[in-house]
Amino acid sequence: MRDHAAAHEVDEDRADPGLHDVAAEHHDDADDRAGHDDRAGLHAKPGASERGHHGHGEKHVRVAQDLLRFRGERAGFVKAVRDITAQHGARDDLIASREKLELATRAARLGQYDFWPQLDRLDWDDRCRALFGLSPGAPVSYEGSFLAALHPDDRDRVAGLVAGSLDPAGTRTYDAEYRTIGIEDGIERWVHAQGITFFDGDLPLRLIGTVQDVSEEHARQAALRETEQRLRLAVRATNDAIWDWDL
Repeated sequence: MRDHAAAHEVDEDRADPGLHDVAAEHHDDADDRAGHDDRAGLHAKPGASERGHHGHGEKHVRVAQDLLRFRGERAGFVKAVRDITAQHGARDDLIASREKLELATRAARLGQYDFWPQLDRLDWDDRCRALFGLSPGAPVSYEGSFLAALHPDDRDRVAGLVAGSLDPAGTRTYDAEYRTIGIEDGIERWVHAQGITFFDGDLPLRLIGTVQDVSEEHARQAALRETEQRLRLAVRATNDAIWDWDL
């Protein structure tokens, strides 16, 4: 592997502390660092990550380098190089997955929530806030926002479903359909929520999931039921039978 013949990038934010030999003195002094780097032909900072083409394809490595002194004089340097290509690949895959999830939720007009029961903390994105009648960026809480916005006829049932999802002996999933009364706008909406709970042993840590506005679907179902009811009443009034043959 060529140490620094290839072009590289320095990632200081993710840098690990420099490695130290028993006889090595870490060169914190700016002048020492500059002189050492100039003499050794190095440009990366201690503990930095680099990216370049080394051997076969692109490699990510983490470099730690230290100045060696003998009786107060510079005697050389020691450098350790660790291949972190796999870690970078995993991070890139995670970023790509998050981007795909974000695109999917936007396309489906889904809101996202994240509930931390041990911290009594609730996080909503703005789409989720909108389904509870809140403006973008409005502060939220489990009792003051979620429970408070539930339709009174649905509140106890939905609270029980949330509690069930936090039970380690249960399915550890959450699936509920309920009505909300907008906290700020007073609009009634039908919401379908799904989620999964993450545990540490038997301790529920996070309930995360999505919410979707299904008000239009419920309106269509209600209109269909009303039409069917009117048709039944009409049939009873005329004593006529209606046949539907599928030939």
